[in-house]
Amino acid sequence: MPDDGGDRCAQELGLLLVRPVQGHAQHQQTLGEAHLAEGGPDGRLPLAFGQVAVDERQDALLLQRQMLVQGRQQSLRDGGDGFPAGDVGGVPPPPATRGERLQLAVDEGVLLVHRLDERADVVGAALPQPGPDVVVLAGVMGVQEVDHHQDVVGDEGGALGVTGRHAGDQCGQGVELPPHGVVCADHVAAVGHLLVRLGVHGSSFGAVPFSPPTGRIRLPRPAVAAVGGIGLHGAVQTFGVLGPFEVRAGDQPVHVGGRLPRRLLAILVAGEGRPVSEDSLAEGLWGGRPPRNPAGALQVYVSRLRRALPGMELRRSGGGYQLLAADTDVERFHGHLVRARALAADDRHADAYAAFEAALRLWRGTPYEDLADDESTAAIRAALVEQRDSAQEEAAAALLATGDHAGAVAALELLVHAAPYRERRWQLLALALYRSGRQADALNAVRRVRTLLAEELGVDPGVELRQLEGRILSQDPALSQDPAPDSAPRAATEAVEPGDRPLTSFIGRDGDVALLSRLVGTHRLVTVVGPAGSGKTRLAVEWAGRDAVVRLADVADPAHLVSAVAGTVGVTGATGDPYEALVKRLRLHRKPLVLDNCEHLVGEVARLVVDLLDRVPALRVVATSRSPLGVDGEHHLPLGPLAADDAVTLLTDRIRAGRPGWVGQDTDRRDLRRLADALDRLPLALELAAARVRTFGVRGLIENLDDRFTVLGRIPHSRMTPHATLQEAVAWSFDLLSGEERDLAVRLWPYEGGFPLEAAGPGGLGTLVSLVDQSVVTAETGGGRPRYWMLETIRAYGRSVDADPAASRAAHARWVRELVARAEGDLQGVRSAATMAALRLELPNLRAGLAHDLAHAPAEALRTAARLMWFWIRSGLLAEGNRVLTAALAAAPDAPLGDTVRAKASSAGLFYFTGDVTTARRMLSEANLAVGSEPDHRSLLAEVRYYQALVQLPGGEPAIALEASAEAHAIATGTRTTWLIAAASMAWGAALVMAGRTAEGQHRLRAAVQLADASGLVWTAALSELMQAQTLVDAREGEALPLLSSSLRRFAGEGDLSNQLAVLHNGALALDAADDPAGAALLRDVVHFHQARSGIQPTGTFLQSVVPHGWYEGAPPEEPPTLDDAVAVLTAAARAV
Repeated sequence: MPDDGGDRCAQELGLLLVRPVQGHAQHQQTLGEAHLAEGGPDGRLPLAFGQVAVDERQDALLLQRQMLVQGRQQSLRDGGDGFPAGDVGGVPPPPATRGERLQLAVDEGVLLVHRLDERADVVGAALPQPGPDVVVLAGVMGVQEVDHHQDVVGDEGGALGVTGRHAGDQCGQGVELPPHGVVCADHVAAVGHLLVRLGVHGSSFGAVPFSPPTGRIRLPRPAVAAVGGIGLHGAVQTFGVLGPFEVRAGDQPVHVGGRLPRRLLAILVAGEGRPVSEDSLAEGLWGGRPPRNPAGALQVYVSRLRRALPGMELRRSGGGYQLLAADTDVERFHGHLVRARALAADDRHADAYAAFEAALRLWRGTPYEDLADDESTAAIRAALVEQRDSAQEEAAAALLATGDHAGAVAALELLVHAAPYRERRWQLLALALYRSGRQADALNAVRRVRTLLAEELGVDPGVELRQLEGRILSQDPALSQDPAPDSAPRAATEAVEPGDRPLTSFIGRDGDVALLSRLVGTHRLVTVVGPAGSGKTRLAVEWAGRDAVVRLADVADPAHLVSAVAGTVGVTGATGDPYEALVKRLRLHRKPLVLDNCEHLVGEVARLVVDLLDRVPALRVVATSRSPLGVDGEHHLPLGPLAADDAVTLLTDRIRAGRPGWVGQDTDRRDLRRLADALDRLPLALELAAARVRTFGVRGLIENLDDRFTVLGRIPHSRMTPHATLQEAVAWSFDLLSGEERDLAVRLWPYEGGFPLEAAGPGGLGTLVSLVDQSVVTAETGGGRPRYWMLETIRAYGRSVDADPAASRAAHARWVRELVARAEGDLQGVRSAATMAALRLELPNLRAGLAHDLAHAPAEALRTAARLMWFWIRSGLLAEGNRVLTAALAAAPDAPLGDTVRAKASSAGLFYFTGDVTTARRMLSEANLAVGSEPDHRSLLAEVRYYQALVQLPGGEPAIALEASAEAHAIATGTRTTWLIAAASMAWGAALVMAGRTAEGQHRLRAAVQLADASGLVWTAALSELMQAQTLVDAREGEALPLLSSSLRRFAGEGDLSNQLAVLHNGALALDAADDPAGAALLRDVVHFHQARSGIQPTGTFLQSVVPHGWYEGAPPEEPPTLDDAVAVLTAAARAV
């Protein structure tokens, strides 16, 4: 326990002191007592509250509430004020006073805090019984030593928290512990903050296994990584986009880097769960001035984001990146709106107004303010603004309905000033004024807007305002009791009556409604195009009204097309030519003509529309179709899946319609996001899924979606769709395809993660274009090479109607094999960087093809996996590659000799890069013996001998390396295999250096670089420079650094993570030799970090043992160093030389 000197030291620091006490009740496990140090001259407590756990045989633990000042942690030693008493489990105890004694105890799994002089004051919070599998909440930065017996918690930095393996911990979420017992910066408890291991010096953190009083508490090493500017990044992460972009973990802001990482994250969040291509990301980040290697730069920034936000689901998808399950303030905004509208529908107007206000308080400015110059997010930003504006109007309507007429007038005056062209605001303002007894002012409001619209836009007010004006003039008695006017969006020309819309709420398409209005205002023909179930009909009905829409799905015979249109627009009992009667009616008809479900009559509808637009100059036409009409002057409004948040909101709303009072838990919400994504976020599929939650539950639905058409069942009776099931809706699209189109659509369903144009096969270009036009296939053409994919629902239908799905799978696997066979040579050739990028794009297809072949054609899987050796290595997918190769070797014992040898050699290379040099050398010896000197396998023997030489460098047998590399070089020269000549020359030179023939070896290494450069073999040149630099690191570091810098630049351009780490390790050695310990430490930190993440653990030539330094053991910087940081340090050192 602290002596007097320790007490004085702690009092000066304003710290909480800890003393042991005996138990006060047999049924309690008494853990300790605390009292507060004296405060400053003003009497305030420098540390307001704490609870302590102490045992004579254990180190002390402290549960401390951190002080928060304007969202930032304030250092107590820097003069921070006292803070009110901390809380446990959200229940605040009475304020603590100076010198007050507090006790912490555990009673049947409940954490108890007692005032020792007032035993009745108890604050309880659930806590698991201590045991070997329980991790006590841990971690506060900054530990100050009082004396050698005991430490107390200091006042610096941010708190971290981890939880143990139990369901009811303080944070509400259980976390599985890794084997070493350390969890880095996991969920922060609401408890106010956490338990910290005392007796640790410096800035270390850790999860502490808590056991009964026997035994001591130990803090594992290495300590948990620093957090610096990252803050509480283990807490639930939320993204703020309704204003300047921000990331928060709990209540704390999270620093994710500079402008570009923030912008990248904002673009990914704006993707709303959809993949964003690399080209689109590059355009969003750099505009027309991308860096030399944009893909590499993106990879760096993505790596930095993953490090800053470890709980974030950010993954590669197709040719870009996908951020899944992002928790945004938009989601909370929509949640408040759903609740507000439900309350308003129940006539609970005061509660509805409060909910609308809660939604609007989330707004901090312009949505996605950081992306104001990004055209790709313009529609999203416009949609959000429209939703906010509508919510403001609905809030005013709810306030008016509460009877607070004066308050509504004040709010609406501000609203009409902010957006004077929104007629609904003027309508509400006039009504509020009238109900306030200000009839003249109400009429004046209507006249103000009439003058404004006439002078600035040349139009008259809409019908609703005109009708309201008439009712005010006639002093309609019912007007004073009328509810606020309906808040649904208006059609382009006349208001839509509520009864002219479906009964269910309209979610997620407000921006599309607004965009449709704008398009119709400037273009005479607009076609809403989208796949089955995307909500085209519902959008048209919301925009124009049910009775204004011509339902062409009911028209099977083109001869009935004119009569169907005529009947909808009001042509009845006409004599003479019905078409002329239709034309005459449309000349008097001021509404747009809305033609729904045109896809089965595209040609006939196109001809009709062209003629009508020609003969009726004022006519505007809106069509919905799964394919465009193909008419000159046609403008398209693509309607794809809902945004992620809107999809979850729609699911929630429809589930509650069938299960009133249903409130999803956090796990349900995550499962709803997964369910929505699995259903492509198509409104029709989501509606059907919501109806099935009562039967299956959310997770049960997800688990049964392989049979989605059966599980989702029939569509309820509705005028919105002519189809009885989702399967029928998709079948409608397939039925409209030609034979060639249908065959290709069925053949494409096995492709995972999309496919390139080549997958359509010879002569398939035109057919693929047609499938895109008919919304069966989706195209991504944001830049670079186009990429195509099918929605999962369409893939599922294609599989269900495939007469021979096994043959389609086999054809897909064959395509994968051919792709890899073409790529193999290029992986070592002049096109290696482009080939690596293409293979990364096809990784989901590679996995699917290999999985098929492992089950049905293991010898083919063996050959394909072996050909991918350098792809596995350079992508850092070492474990995955070895799993496939090991499985294939076991499944194909009778494979041809050459394939088996190549597979063993490839597996050896993967073992080498994971650090298992012994296994790598053994497997290559077996491969060498197996291939022997057979003439048919001379090229393969050269490769095996080259790899044998490589795995000896350094630390192996110089004689083996010399013999193997010389033989590989001789064979490659004879076969004129350029890449292998250069590679074997490189290995030969390194072997000569290892054998003590340094000058000769360096000469051969320089020759290898020159040959590789002359042949365009960037990767081989880079590796040769690395090996040349290794011979100079210890004695001539000044010559090594430029070589290392050049090699690193080349490897970065090739996307080779493994060898970038090798260069950086050798760069650290060179900087050490050059007396630059800080630069060397930074490079080692980067190497260690990426080793831990990727599993790359090369030894020998590439990496020797790496000892963590810098931010792992010293004072943490704002964030761990990145590959970019390491490149900058090494480049600067090379230039200085």
